[in-house]
Amino acid sequence: MPSNNELRSRATDYGLGPLIMPYIGIDFGTSNSVAANFQYGHAEVLHNHEGQKWTPSVVTLRRDGTLAFGQEAKENFDEQRSIRSVKRILGTPERVPLVGQNLRTEQIAVMLFSLLKRDAEKALGESFTKGVVTIPANSKGLARHATKLCAGAAGLQVLTLINEPTAAAICYGINAQDEQRVLVYDFGGGTLDVTILRIHHGIFEEISSKGVGKLGGDDLDLALAKVLAERFQQKNGYDILNSPYKQQFMLAVEKAKIDLSTEPITVARKAELVPERHLSLEEEIDRPTFERAIMPLIQQSGAALDEAMKLRNLRPKDIDKVLLVGGTSKIPIVQRYVTEKMAGKEPEPFDKVDPMTCVAQGAAIVSAILQGAPGLDNYAYSVKLEHSLCANPINEHRQVYLDPIVKRGSDIPCSFTKTYYPVADPAERVIISVFEGDEYHQPDNAENVKLAEIPWEFTPPRSQRDGALDVTFEYGDDGILTVQIEDTHAKHKKRFPIQQASEDQMDAAQVIKMKRINEELIARSADLESTSEYKEALEVIKKTEQDVIPKVERDEDRRELEELCRQVRLAMGSGDKKKMESASAELNDRLLNYAYLL
Repeated sequence: MPSNNELRSRATDYGLGPLIMPYIGIDFGTSNSVAANFQYGHAEVLHNHEGQKWTPSVVTLRRDGTLAFGQEAKENFDEQRSIRSVKRILGTPERVPLVGQNLRTEQIAVMLFSLLKRDAEKALGESFTKGVVTIPANSKGLARHATKLCAGAAGLQVLTLINEPTAAAICYGINAQDEQRVLVYDFGGGTLDVTILRIHHGIFEEISSKGVGKLGGDDLDLALAKVLAERFQQKNGYDILNSPYKQQFMLAVEKAKIDLSTEPITVARKAELVPERHLSLEEEIDRPTFERAIMPLIQQSGAALDEAMKLRNLRPKDIDKVLLVGGTSKIPIVQRYVTEKMAGKEPEPFDKVDPMTCVAQGAAIVSAILQGAPGLDNYAYSVKLEHSLCANPINEHRQVYLDPIVKRGSDIPCSFTKTYYPVADPAERVIISVFEGDEYHQPDNAENVKLAEIPWEFTPPRSQRDGALDVTFEYGDDGILTVQIEDTHAKHKKRFPIQQASEDQMDAAQVIKMKRINEELIARSADLESTSEYKEALEVIKKTEQDVIPKVERDEDRRELEELCRQVRLAMGSGDKKKMESASAELNDRLLNYAYLL
């Protein structure tokens, strides 16, 4: 089948111009991010600037002040100059250190969105301004708003935020003819979601979901790292996990983890890991040892699966299909564990749905549905609220509790209203707190999140009887909550978009400044990346990784080429054009030995 670019080119040759507008979906992931475009009846993954289907969600500030991201940033990871896994803390007050500054997580997310958008536009050969972005099913409201804000600051109007498991199911079921109930087990780099959907006649209806906010491949990496770090310390007397070389060690650990998905035994390897002591990592690890290290984490995911089934009183026999999504789901013991939990029902094979790209592809399909793409008139999707949205009144015993205005499981979009009266009589002022959570009788429970505090003044002071306030919660299909308060006595009402917790609110000036900083960094980086030295370095890496390494038979030859590619990326990360030229020449010279493969 011809690619979208080839079809566009043919249309242009015949004077037809662009055939169809792009329908973009972006999976903004903890470990990796993916962009896709729906056209000509299917969702096509858009390759990044290195020719890869997915991009590591890592940014690194090069020594010359320009910005690198993706694999280059990952291989140049430096504790002082790099950020990874920012999605796990997006929407929280937590700051991230970069070159001596403590930056908001939103600033890093804007950089990532900008660079993903730039790569997607290069792959398409045209610009775009609209798209659908995915988010973990069980992420809280502040993270949802922050995701939309950051995408917008990067020049992407978010048509809707769609839950990642729902997007995966849409990718799988877009051509489904029969009604079926599908369980999606989404085990990614930072989060775990289990969502059950009903697919019928082009309608994708989410009926149940549970998850763990911080459980993913990062945690499995750390579990394996502890095993290898203990061995490394026993051999060398060096605590690698509390050293400046931790991230280079973690890269070797991650590669070993990936290898163990297809091999029974591998070697975690990194030459000159601690250069001043000439310590190298060369540690054999087998799959059973790895599985023992990660089993407690996998069992945590099983608890979420059980809860998702229990919410709708479902048993394994009630599920027609099981989909595994996310890079972590490729680990064999994860697949076996889910099969056992589902009473022997095996997940769909990965050739039917790519666990690394299906979320972005599903988002692209939703983008097409929302924008009225031809041929998708009869498709729709339905999503349910993952956590109750509550006010916090005082009961007759003068105890504060959470009163759900919009209950968990409500269809989205939705709007509900409740009436409250002030406690004081007369009342001058009340504060309406907005919570997200399901622990109604324990407002301070860590599972409950305070989204906002809204003060309301009674001028002049009002008697309790005349102080009725109608409080309406409106939850849109974009995942954003708006609160409307109406003073029925004064016939006055006001709407409040719930964005961030009040103590960490970003004002308009901060957002504008964040956009300006991002645009300056992107422009400066584009200047470097347009040089012949950078372009040559990028091309020789693409050629080696896509055309040569997959065909090389000997492990030691593959490792040598991988190391030479890493050296080219290190040169790119330095921003030094002479180093890029030298490293590229060395790799090109070595490729002469493999000319028969090119």
